[in-house]
Amino acid sequence: MGQFFTPRQIVEFMVDMVEPKRNHFILDPAVGSGGFLIFCMERVFDEIESLYRIRGLDNPKQEKRRFAINKLFGIDLNQRMTWVAKMNMVMHGDGHGGIFTYDGLRDSERIEPIIDVVNNRGGFDVILTNPPFGSKIKNQDVLTKFKLGRKKKTQLTEVLFIERCLKLLKSKGILGIVVPDSVLSNTSLHYVREFIDENAIWRAIISLPQETFMPYGSGVKASLLFLQKKDIGGQLKQEKIFKSTLDEVRQTKKRNVFISFSTDDETQVNLLRHQAKDNQFGIEFRDYSIKEPFNEKWKTNCKIRIEQTSALICMIGENTAQREAVIWEINEAYRQGKKVIGVRKHRDKDHPIPKPLLENNAPIVNWDLAAISKLLEDP
Repeated sequence: MGQFFTPRQIVEFMVDMVEPKRNHFILDPAVGSGGFLIFCMERVFDEIESLYRIRGLDNPKQEKRRFAINKLFGIDLNQRMTWVAKMNMVMHGDGHGGIFTYDGLRDSERIEPIIDVVNNRGGFDVILTNPPFGSKIKNQDVLTKFKLGRKKKTQLTEVLFIERCLKLLKSKGILGIVVPDSVLSNTSLHYVREFIDENAIWRAIISLPQETFMPYGSGVKASLLFLQKKDIGGQLKQEKIFKSTLDEVRQTKKRNVFISFSTDDETQVNLLRHQAKDNQFGIEFRDYSIKEPFNEKWKTNCKIRIEQTSALICMIGENTAQREAVIWEINEAYRQGKKVIGVRKHRDKDHPIPKPLLENNAPIVNWDLAAISKLLEDP
């Protein structure tokens, strides 16, 4: 099967489109390294933190753990990829127990936890996936299980994944899937589009640039397809399909910034993160690490998180300059060539500035989203 990893920006956009919630059961039947599940988990964790402040949830940590353990599921045939996905899930808040090494086409209905979700709830609320495409299934034992595979000698993997995903969705559930443009336009695949018409509402089609998967060895032109499974009562009606290109939506995407701070300032930092999240300046402070225990495992996890961000912002509080973990994070960001900015949470200039910021002449600003955004944009 042709397996192409999904660029971070596309994963983030797709997760934003489906808007995962803490009561949602979420599946990726071609989970790869777990990107979709991790971003869904982080979005839901943000929701839980917000509800904790607004409504006073009793135990946000317990709520996060309950969501991660019980509501995130991933399947992949490649055992190495499921191991990577599990490790990534652990690093980002757990949920690794829902990752299974099976064939997403053949075995998804044989995995007991998946069966339980389908039997007890009617299916998943959200399915996000970038399935392998470009190859064909010839095994008749597999093909006969699919309406789109019966009476055919071969069938495209991407076509079978569309059917399998819709089957695993609950009524009114949302599917976000990467598909080659041939599924949407080739006359020979008109029956696939008719199958979708019968079973789902077309919500959006986002065209991807030709070069999207070239770094992974494929020049296949692809699009993001968002479908909503029809309800039994027929209340959902087909409306105008939202169509766009990634170049158009890219302008509205947020910049993911790593935030470094002293743990005694965590409550205030979380307030600032949520203030920034929906701001017009397009900054999202979502990636940060747990500071204790400060050991080699922590350093490895933190290094990966910094790699996945565009910049590091150090929130300067009373004790920040004395925190060994903060100093390590700043130095690691510089080692990776990231932009580093110091931000004062208060206008009190008496708080000492961490030494690496001084040594590298890092810009220091007060908490002002416009000023921070401008610094992030500067070369």
